[in-house]
Amino acid sequence: MATDVDRLLLRRLPVPPCEGPRLGAYKRFRGDIEFLRLISCDPWTKEILGESGYVFDVRIGKERFALKVFKFYDVIEARYNLFSNRLGRMVSDEMLTFHSDPFFAECRAYGRINQYYEDLNKKTGRRRRRNRPDVHNAETKPIAVPCYGYITIPAEYESLLSKKFSIRLWDRPEREESGEIPKKPFRALVKKLVDSEVSISNPRRMLGHLKQLRKIGISPNDIYARNYKDGLLVDFSVAWTEPHWYPAAIGPDRRETKRRNELFLFDQMMEDEKVKTTVRAKRNLDYCDKLRSCDIDDTSEDTAVSESTWASQSVGCQEIDVS
Repeated sequence: MATDVDRLLLRRLPVPPCEGPRLGAYKRFRGDIEFLRLISCDPWTKEILGESGYVFDVRIGKERFALKVFKFYDVIEARYNLFSNRLGRMVSDEMLTFHSDPFFAECRAYGRINQYYEDLNKKTGRRRRRNRPDVHNAETKPIAVPCYGYITIPAEYESLLSKKFSIRLWDRPEREESGEIPKKPFRALVKKLVDSEVSISNPRRMLGHLKQLRKIGISPNDIYARNYKDGLLVDFSVAWTEPHWYPAAIGPDRRETKRRNELFLFDQMMEDEKVKTTVRAKRNLDYCDKLRSCDIDDTSEDTAVSESTWASQSVGCQEIDVS
């Protein structure tokens, strides 16, 4: 399975090769890349941050981007860390990799987001042809930091990144580290460079983006200020994108609890960052009584939008064509 996926990446075909959305390769990459600075580090302590990978300010050709280079995924360790043996029996190694590997998790999320933009543009185009003046100058506004596709980077860059940024932890398999087998190339996502230290910007718009993501079948899960740039989500490494094995396996009650917790995390983030706002993702009855009304409608309808898809028990991977 691993070798087949590596071939797909090298051939720059859309990934992952399973049911659901896929992300294509960044088409303008010709191998010319310059690493300028490390973005994923604490601004005060300068400690390198990289749970699933590292983010760099890079130049590809003549353009600047944020490049997230991912660590390698160990499916055996991931299976060991599952919450129960029952869950382990419900998912194959292929599905666990394609849904839960942070690289593929982001590919699936951005594949769905980009499809949402395409559908929106088609809808807008139809309205334009009907001479609808209200959308004549409409532009697609991002609901997350844009991603332009994936690239692979030769393993030889590992020594450069070690010397320039002191990054040495990539979670490579032992056989690669020992030299028994050749090292695989790095996997990376090319994203828009948002050169801002601001995380929270316009809470009402941020909540609207979160609700829209949930409506199109993406649960980001990791709702913390560190994952936002200028009010836009930038990290989907632990996201669930429909169809996904985990929410389908845990049952409707736990699935509902998980989805509600995501909204509580949004409110908690605003509190932790000391943001003065009346925006609430979840209703607070005392707060609403005090103001006589809530700024944000109850999200029960939003929660129910994807219930039928999450409830599906048939989440399968397609055969990989590497011919």
